[in-house]
Amino acid sequence: MAQIKKIDIPIRVLDNGAIQTDPKIVLDKWKQDLKDPYSKHDVANEFDDGFCRYCMLQKEFIESETRGDDNKALNGTMSEDEIL
Repeated sequence: MAQIKKIDIPIRVLDNGAIQTDPKIVLDKWKQDLKDPYSKHDVANEFDDGFCRYCMLQKEFIESETRGDDNKALNGTMSEDEIL
C-alpha cells in the first residue's frame, strides 16, 4: 500500500533570524526560496585551478593503473559465464 505524502506547507519559517508564522510571510518566503533554487549557489568559487589539477592527476593515475600488464585480464573480453 502506497504511503500518502503530506502536501501541506509548514507554516513556520526562519526569516532574518526570527521564526515567522504569518501565512503571507511564510508563503512569500517559500516562493522566494523555491523560485530559483540554484541562484544562491556559486559553483565558480568551489572549483579552482588547484582542484582541477588534482582531479586530472587522479584521473591520469587511475587510467595508468588500468593499462598495465597486470590488468590485461580485467580489460579483456568478458565471457557469457562472467555476466550470468
